[in-house]
Amino acid sequence: MKNDELERLIRNLSEAFEDVPKPEPLAKFDGSYDEEEVTVFNNTDWESATYWEFCQGHEGWIICSPKSRIYLASRLLRMLLLKQDGKYEGAADNLSFELLPHLKKPEVFELLNSKQMAAILKAVAYVDRTRWFPSESDEAGDLARCWGLYDGP
Repeated sequence: MKNDELERLIRNLSEAFEDVPKPEPLAKFDGSYDEEEVTVFNNTDWESATYWEFCQGHEGWIICSPKSRIYLASRLLRMLLLKQDGKYEGAADNLSFELLPHLKKPEVFELLNSKQMAAILKAVAYVDRTRWFPSESDEAGDLARCWGLYDGP
């Protein structure tokens, strides 16, 4: 089944982040507790990665720089939107626990421009509305309040 809204959200994310350069490497080994995971993280094809692959390189995510987090934001949100679980069905929803707190860190969100913020908020609002609604999730609202874009409850 074709979902025009979902396709539009993914296209907007891609366009908003198209000029963000890929840091090389995405994660350095300084401070790493698991160099093998950092290597996996750096070698992952983030254009098609699944949540399972994200987990295999988790140490890289833990220690990567704010610039790497910005580079990966649209790709990880696409993973979440498309439910790219990998080995375990439903696992991509766990990505929200990894990604959203980092997007609330000033050293990360201060690197975002208004177009990127808008694309992220629309993508997260879509997930709030279509998947997390039973819990009355308002992750998009939480992000907007954190970024100083919304004063509401």
